[in-house]
Amino acid sequence: MKKICTLLLILTITLSCSNSTEPDGNGGLISDRPEATNFTLTTVNNETLSLSDFQGKVVYLFFLGYSCPLCKANAPGTIAIDNKYDDSEVQIIGLDVWDGSGSQVLDFIGSTGVNYPILKNASALQSEYNVSYDYSVLVDKQGRVAYKKEGVKSSEISSNIDALLEEE
Repeated sequence: MKKICTLLLILTITLSCSNSTEPDGNGGLISDRPEATNFTLTTVNNETLSLSDFQGKVVYLFFLGYSCPLCKANAPGTIAIDNKYDDSEVQIIGLDVWDGSGSQVLDFIGSTGVNYPILKNASALQSEYNVSYDYSVLVDKQGRVAYKKEGVKSSEISSNIDALLEEE
């Protein structure tokens, strides 16, 4: 029993002293922010976009699957976030990590009503960002990953965007 208690104490101390690259348990911002991986992909309209195009803005990356029921259910939350912020300060980008065809991504856009760009063939970014579909990532104005969480929690994401906009 003493060994178990000692091991638990060591584990607790180790975990509490580590520099986390994940948000705190309350959905807060990452304290030790890694550089966001740049990418260049195309939209269904063959427009090329890169993450670096939005330097100086807060960028919300929504990793989705073109026919994912959770992603479709979470789309209204992403639309509300997109509508809340001025395009000069915040950019939302959808990333289809299921590598759907142009028509499949257009079906997602049509069925959900999203009004932000969705980039095709983004599956390689899953490993770069260590995420899957139905994931939300916020990139700060300096191009660092500031928030990463499964799903779309609109109020949490909005409050984190507000905090990022206040940062220099």
